[in-house]
Amino acid sequence: MESFNFKIDFIERTLSLIKDQNITLKTNYDVTLLINCMIGIIYVDDFFEQKTYKEKSAKQKYLRYLNEYFICPEKSLIGNRYQQIKGIRNAVAHHRIESINEDGLIKSLKFTDIKKNATSPHFMRIITVENLKKFVIKTGELVLEFEKNKLGLLRFNK
Repeated sequence: MESFNFKIDFIERTLSLIKDQNITLKTNYDVTLLINCMIGIIYVDDFFEQKTYKEKSAKQKYLRYLNEYFICPEKSLIGNRYQQIKGIRNAVAHHRIESINEDGLIKSLKFTDIKKNATSPHFMRIITVENLKKFVIKTGELVLEFEKNKLGLLRFNK
């Protein structure tokens, strides 16, 4: 198959891995594959870049879904929605992800972001693997819709 658009093709293949390959989350390998898919979707596109974040009203559709997937242990660490996705990206980039296990299986992931020279995190989220799967699928679908809209392939619904 000839590639039409790398970003669109990548996101479509990634969503297919999650949906069509039936990631069951019954093994830690499934969770690893899901984390890899999340990283790919978050990093392949400029959808989440701070420079363009405020300029793109299309993000509002995505942001409505963001909060429902997170468990925040401390209200002081909630932050705005951009800070949430930036916090996840930074946690991934700086290897600050911890697994929360039960009976040898990963049940949740803890994402922490600490500013340079800080002693405590300014961002921390715990997300169950079930909610992470929903979050990754929804994120992929909305970024895919956003990318197709940029190319005029469809009309983005606000």
